[in-house]
Amino acid sequence: MYASFMRPVDIVVSGQKILADDIHKYHLLSVSPMPALNHSIDENGEVNVGFDKEAVKFNAEHHVNFKRKCFEYYKKDADEFVLCQCADSAGVNISVAKIMNHPHISCKNHNLNLQCDQMVESDNELKTVVTSVCNLAASIRGSSKATTALINAVSKPNTHLSVRAKARSVTRKWVGEERALAAHIKLKDHLINLIDDGVTDLGAHQETVERSFIEKAQKHHKYLEQIQKVSKICSIINYL
Repeated sequence: MYASFMRPVDIVVSGQKILADDIHKYHLLSVSPMPALNHSIDENGEVNVGFDKEAVKFNAEHHVNFKRKCFEYYKKDADEFVLCQCADSAGVNISVAKIMNHPHISCKNHNLNLQCDQMVESDNELKTVVTSVCNLAASIRGSSKATTALINAVSKPNTHLSVRAKARSVTRKWVGEERALAAHIKLKDHLINLIDDGVTDLGAHQETVERSFIEKAQKHHKYLEQIQKVSKICSIINYL
């Protein structure tokens, strides 16, 4: 759990205070398991029996208890200190916000992921290209013979490529889809050779290395790459 807030500071230039401003602070509060509802530690400092069983319950009641206990540790009143929560919009998080009576702000990373998922699903050509590329990648990763053949081909002199056939990402589609297409485009010549050599059952994916298919992959990769670059820049800015 993180605390994100603005903190007033004095800006000092050449030893002189010139301006009062707010800077964004982002602090990790806790990475511990959720405590049991009947307190995790007894008056003798011993862990209560059943603590482990209770700590893994994934419901709103335990999440609320976890937040309140965490703020108690920092000697803060959660009801006064917390203005809102930012998390994905799973039902348990919506319930937590209602119980604690503060606004819920949906996680923008999750929103972007859902929007990219919708983008892929609504574009039949993009969906077909990505699915075909990932199916080929799965066939390579699922065969030690195909994986070894690809590694041997890529590791030849004057070749500087990643040997891993990329699959799509479930949680970060705007990254996973781009990486899958980028890897396929870079490895296309080696993939053609593997298919021509009859390595395992890769011949079933012949279409993915044909010129028309590669042109489609390159077309879609251009804008997916831009989305990925923008998200990376945004993450760097947020970190700073």
